[in-house]
Amino acid sequence: MVLKAVQHVDLWICPLVELNQDADIIRELKSWLSDDELRKVSRFRQPQAQLTALYVRSMLRGILSRYSPIQPQHWVFEYGEKGKPRLSNLQRTQTGLEFNLSHSKDYLLIAVLQSDDESLMLGTDIEHSRESTDIHAIMTHYFAAQEINDLNVLPLEKQRDRFFDLWALKESYIKATGKGLATSLKQFYFDFNQATPHCVSFVDNDNKSNTAKDLVISYDITVHFTPEHQKSHKNAAANWQSYLGRLDDQYRIAVTLGGSERQIELKGMTFDPSQLVIR
Repeated sequence: MVLKAVQHVDLWICPLVELNQDADIIRELKSWLSDDELRKVSRFRQPQAQLTALYVRSMLRGILSRYSPIQPQHWVFEYGEKGKPRLSNLQRTQTGLEFNLSHSKDYLLIAVLQSDDESLMLGTDIEHSRESTDIHAIMTHYFAAQEINDLNVLPLEKQRDRFFDLWALKESYIKATGKGLATSLKQFYFDFNQATPHCVSFVDNDNKSNTAKDLVISYDITVHFTPEHQKSHKNAAANWQSYLGRLDDQYRIAVTLGGSERQIELKGMTFDPSQLVIR
């Protein structure tokens, strides 16, 4: 199949360090959230965790408002059977926006695309590698045999990086489908034989720093499905495209899009929390 035209996907990298705790700003950000969101934020016991959760939800709203005249406090979200967030049917039709987000320690990653095709499935993940993780025990339970074989032939010093690369890709796929861990991670696998590196510049959205950080992202990573997965999941034949990059030696990002006959073109932007509320 020849992929036609281009589907643009914007990747927003949002640092979650040194968050402003000014009382007036916190009050305004809380006014953006629905009652349900405020309850979810309040469930975090630690004040810092509550603050981060507030900013995560507020930055999603603020970024979506960069694509539409809808104000941050007026976005309405719905949730799939396994909790995947999406815009209400009305706002999805009005704006054509599809999004997905992922949070890991010091960063929030938000992927956004704009399309009239409501069948598109978008998933993204950001992963922080951890030296304490027993990667081989996890692989045995969650990775397909082909992935385990490919990883084991790598030099030992590269196996941990490949593990977290694969984990990010798998998370991005199951988030795109909206099925979460109801899908066995053994039923699909990724290979890097056709992976092609591309340079994506992450620019300051407000051009404050006038600088760009170049990030190498691998295109054409192929996802394969076991026969069992193809039979039980109609999404298995949905023209999947996956992409992988590393912010640094600790963080990697993955994006998966299903249902599109277009090639993805990624655009990177950084969004500082201080841009949310300008006083």
